[in-house]
Amino acid sequence: MEFKEQYIELFEQMEDELKRPRVLSEREQLMASMKLSLETAEEIGAVKNEVKEIRGMVENQITLDHGEQRRLQKAVAQRIYLQTRDPVLRNRFFRELYRELKDRFGTASYKDIKRKDMLAAIRYIEGWIPRKVS
Repeated sequence: MEFKEQYIELFEQMEDELKRPRVLSEREQLMASMKLSLETAEEIGAVKNEVKEIRGMVENQITLDHGEQRRLQKAVAQRIYLQTRDPVLRNRFFRELYRELKDRFGTASYKDIKRKDMLAAIRYIEGWIPRKVS
């Protein structure tokens, strides 16, 4: 019976010890803090890489909005109206310039030009010269 009482008493002491919060030494606290900092730094690095990858994907997928399309149309019209007053030639020049824009930027329509290429498209239009009329 005495053994049983000692066993129960020791068991209760062990249970109390496990329930009590463990006080970490300064060294243990510092090590835990450093470990957490390293893990956080690694996670931040991974998140930064993912954000960079997503940003690249988005930039390569966003096309011109309506206002930007209008700006491109106006630039085309302005360039062509500076080239000739002949309505027949203007029609040919419009078709030619829009075809060259599609070819240059690899799209099915000038509307599908990527937003990141907008300024390059404007510069292309401003420097555009029609092919010689035969």
